[in-house]
Amino acid sequence: MTVLTVSVQERLDSGERHMLTLPWLLSVAVFFLLVLLAYLLLRLRKAKHRIKSLSHRLVSHERVERQHLEALEADATVLRQVTRTLNPKLQEWRPLAEQGNASAQFGLGVMYALGHGVQRDDHEAVRWYRRAAEEGHASAQFNLGVRYDHGRGVPQDYEEAARWFRRAADQGHSAAQHNLGYLYDQGRGVVQDEAEAVRWFHLAADQGYALSQAKLGVMYMDGHGVPQDKVQAHLWFNLAGAQGLKNATVLRDELAQQMTPAQLAEAQRLAREWKPKR
Repeated sequence: MTVLTVSVQERLDSGERHMLTLPWLLSVAVFFLLVLLAYLLLRLRKAKHRIKSLSHRLVSHERVERQHLEALEADATVLRQVTRTLNPKLQEWRPLAEQGNASAQFGLGVMYALGHGVQRDDHEAVRWYRRAAEEGHASAQFNLGVRYDHGRGVPQDYEEAARWFRRAADQGHSAAQHNLGYLYDQGRGVVQDEAEAVRWFHLAADQGYALSQAKLGVMYMDGHGVPQDKVQAHLWFNLAGAQGLKNATVLRDELAQQMTPAQLAEAQRLAREWKPKR
């Protein structure tokens, strides 16, 4: 009887302990579930913030690219330069162009491109650009690359665009360097290579080409083709903004909020000391 009583008592004690343990376990589980929920909500809030920030930056990046596309065709600028230096007249230029004078050939190409003194004719513009480009005229090579990039006067051909941009870029033509970098960045006409894109953007940016400076800022900010570097990104946005690229200024100011005082001071020092390489 004694043994039986002890056995029954042990079972009762065990049941009570089990009843006491179950609510405790439930409380612990609820606590951990609440902690997990709070963590997930925090991650969600951060993700929304990143998406919003990324969306804003993508809009700014798109504006930088749109400025690049608007700057691709340099005919109007070139025409003003040619007009000031050579006082072009069709009857004077054509004989020189026929004789193989690359500057005259280029000038005729510009005139046909814009309809300046002649009927506008994209095919004639391309013909004269090509003749000058084959003589090694860097601006003609650049404009011929633009024509292939846009498909104006020739079928669109990114490989040909890259080829002519490269020939002009190798002569130090900053706009051609920028456009070649853009083709490498996008993988158009060349194998996509962000590091190679950065190299060409750097060459143009070092000469003071504002669009390349802005694009270089984007590459350093996002760590594309180069290690992520806020100081370098701020530097290039700052230089591009000083030349009037408003979106570069916007990105610079946003980036400044994420930098330490020491990083910001270093970026500003580099901008003050920067000089273009010619």
